[in-house]
Amino acid sequence: MTTPEDLAARKEHLIAQSELDRVRLSHAVIGARTAMSPLRILGFVGGSSPMRSVAGTLIGLAVPALGMSRARGILRVAAFAVAIVRLMRRFVRR
Repeated sequence: MTTPEDLAARKEHLIAQSELDRVRLSHAVIGARTAMSPLRILGFVGGSSPMRSVAGTLIGLAVPALGMSRARGILRVAAFAVAIVRLMRRFVRR
């Protein structure tokens, strides 16, 4: 039969192994997200840009403060406004 010391050592080993697996999994997920990011295709090395992190931070602050449905509506309007500004810039340049 196993002794309590053996069980404690096995428990510590399994905990350490699961923590290592979590780190490996998170590293693999970050690598996959970076590889599939459209920003990487556009030339941003690492798949990120300063504006993306600022936007993520602002969204992260707005959702708890405003609520999910209100933040979703505001983001829809903002995305529509950005699209219109981009179209207008494109036509003005020509």
